[in-house]
Amino acid sequence: MQNLTPHNITVMFLSLGILLAVARVLGELAQRFHQPAILGELVAGVLLGPTVLGNVAPGVSAILFPLQGPNAVALEAISTLSVALFLLVAGIEVDLSTIWRQGRVGLKVGIAGILIPFASGLAVAWLIPQALGRHPDGSPLVFALFVATALSISALPVIAKTLMDLDLYRTDLGMIVISAAVFNDLAGWVVFATTLGLMGDGTSHGNAITLTIMLTLAFATAMLTIGRWLIHWALPYLQAYTRWPGGVLSFALVVALLSAAFTEWIGIHAIFGAFLAGVAIGDSSHLRERTRVTIDNFVSFIFAPVFFASIGLKVNFVEHFDLSLVLTICVLACACKLAGAVLGARWGGLTPRESWAVGIAMNSRGAMEIILGLLALEAGIIRQPLFVALVVMAIVTSMLSGPLMRLVLRHVPKRRLCDLLAPRLFLRELKATTRREAIAELTAAACGVSGLPAASIEASVWAREETLGTGIGNGVAIPHARVEGLREPVVVVGISETGIDFDAPDDRPTCLLFLILTPRADAGAQLEIAAEIARIFHDARRAERALRAGTSLRRVLGIAKEIRRRSQIPLLLFSYFNPLLRYGMETLARDCAEIGIDGCLVTDLCVEEAQDYVQAFRARGLDTVFLAAPTSTQHRLQLVADCSTGFVYLVSRMGVTGERQALSETAAPLAAAMRAVTDLPLAVGFGVSAPEHVAQVGRVADAAVVGSAFVRVVERNPGSPSLALQLESMARELKHGFDRNES
Repeated sequence: MQNLTPHNITVMFLSLGILLAVARVLGELAQRFHQPAILGELVAGVLLGPTVLGNVAPGVSAILFPLQGPNAVALEAISTLSVALFLLVAGIEVDLSTIWRQGRVGLKVGIAGILIPFASGLAVAWLIPQALGRHPDGSPLVFALFVATALSISALPVIAKTLMDLDLYRTDLGMIVISAAVFNDLAGWVVFATTLGLMGDGTSHGNAITLTIMLTLAFATAMLTIGRWLIHWALPYLQAYTRWPGGVLSFALVVALLSAAFTEWIGIHAIFGAFLAGVAIGDSSHLRERTRVTIDNFVSFIFAPVFFASIGLKVNFVEHFDLSLVLTICVLACACKLAGAVLGARWGGLTPRESWAVGIAMNSRGAMEIILGLLALEAGIIRQPLFVALVVMAIVTSMLSGPLMRLVLRHVPKRRLCDLLAPRLFLRELKATTRREAIAELTAAACGVSGLPAASIEASVWAREETLGTGIGNGVAIPHARVEGLREPVVVVGISETGIDFDAPDDRPTCLLFLILTPRADAGAQLEIAAEIARIFHDARRAERALRAGTSLRRVLGIAKEIRRRSQIPLLLFSYFNPLLRYGMETLARDCAEIGIDGCLVTDLCVEEAQDYVQAFRARGLDTVFLAAPTSTQHRLQLVADCSTGFVYLVSRMGVTGERQALSETAAPLAAAMRAVTDLPLAVGFGVSAPEHVAQVGRVADAAVVGSAFVRVVERNPGSPSLALQLESMARELKHGFDRNES
């Protein structure tokens, strides 16, 4: 028996540590530039492989990453395990139920998105194989089937990550894309597994080609039926009687490894078994979202970087780079996939803009394409130049999907969340304890305003919820539905003191719920509203700090009372509508007047719904300040002018407040439009954080509102004795911006 020598073991751990470290560093760097981590991990392999290190220091490369011998075998074994576990995670992301629950649209996109590229790739590879670099001795059928599969497959993990980055993952459009990608992945891997079976020579493991293909299809059927049921039955016991997350994690790995061993034994690659195991595990409703994330992190931060970096150790990317072949593959892949997915989306009834967004998302190839290409390279189906072209195509399509989707879907928002909020649609104490009860309670409130039947709308929202939980994390959920007969969007806000399980990625109970009902004909409304909510609550640190500090209106009023004893400087209370309602509108107006506060600004109260608020505060001699935004119509600007006293607050940009590098260009035209309807002073806020910003504001308005910049100083210097002096110095610097205009 041959054992690894101490030298072999030393080199193995050294090379593995270097490979993982460089891959993780470059992967993190790639994500900082909003690119997939796989890009940095592949670059790590290129730097450490024959492309760079092999040329610069061939001796070092031969020691760390030899092409033969015990260390090469050890690294190959670790890479094989890594890719099998990565396919386990990819399979877990596949939710079979989304294909059926999403309905005909997702299925049509999936069918057209795989049939058109597959047929096109098969025809091109069969008719002009030389243009794609086919090996002269290779099988024409096997090569054509591989090219067809490579052009038709999508990368579900990349697609899901892109949709999450764009805050579209839990929208209807996101679910259509995901369901189509699930169908593509399943069909593509079954076809490729069959292709690998066709390469058998009748002697491998004693199985003939026909028997291999039959066993492959039988195993896939068994895993997605009986195996899926057994796993669904076993998971509750594992979660009840084993420690989290170790019990479920080890169970998933055991099932994946056994499945991988079986598919390798029958004559196809081990990763197909791991992928099917992941599909069977991930389709169980007993698998918590938090457990999915834990398994994903375990694999994605340790094993996946090792595998993708090891790819660069196998090929010299400079020596085998063929520009004409790369361009051919990129153009052919993008044209076929876009044509199929866009036509499928139009067939399903989506608008042209949505169809192009779906097509661009489905065009992401990412890791799946690279794995497919590597297996084909190792099996002798393709040569190194075509493999390099496939890697470049996978990277390019993954890098472009996010920016292109953002460009296609970008438009001037028609509505803001605060425009849709109304006191009568705010439920500050939900009685519900379950998802279904919460949806019923919120739906009843919505139907009381819209006049639509509560039962059918509740059923629609619940059907959408069953497709994929709408918890977005940080204690927020956005159950939603598109409703026939609804003229305008309706948003109902509910608060649960105890929290409700909406299966959020962070596994936190949901305390803040937004029920979003939009007209079926207005596809963009849901995307706009859901994306704005996701942006606002993407970072919950400020809300958490406020909760930990016990911040409340009563405490803020106490601070204002202390300030008023020391100074007669004007004081304006900033608040949200929810704390105002909890405190009591009349009571708050009375207390503000007694303390000496001069006015109030309720940031999420629409001027159309503010009659009671204005009346209560004006009766106490308090100013009421309202917001005007770049998207406000002329009619709304007039309403803001009529209801405001003291001054008008101009929002310089859409989105949430915070520090910015430059002041928005919309401030000046907004100020000019407001000047036309009021003589009140104008103050500009949102993104004002530097003296140069204040100077710009001073040219078009009378005051600047600065908040986040001061908060940042406090955060960086908690408890510092010089904090007050730092804040004073900063205030003087900001004021100097106005002084520059006066001079």
